[in-house]
Amino acid sequence: MSGTIQFLNTTPEKLLNEVDKRLDSRLSAFAEEFKPAPPEEYLTKKEVAKMLKVTTATINNYINRGILKSYGLDRIVYFKRTEIEKAIIQLNS
Repeated sequence: MSGTIQFLNTTPEKLLNEVDKRLDSRLSAFAEEFKPAPPEEYLTKKEVAKMLKVTTATINNYINRGILKSYGLDRIVYFKRTEIEKAIIQLNS
């Protein structure tokens, strides 16, 4: 009887209920472990300057010195918030 399964004394509803229970428990376990990464927030040069309480010229200086990494898109410079926060922590350490 290779490749066949026999269900004795089981109704289709009971079988579906058992399958549903197992799927629910596995999906619940997956949902508890699954933590999607939050989307990256990008800031403009003005926003970073305001956040750090410096001028945009100082931000340019930080970029040139390699303190901040910038990303460009059609002449607009962006910064990742997480990288700005890491740079602040590194400077204070």
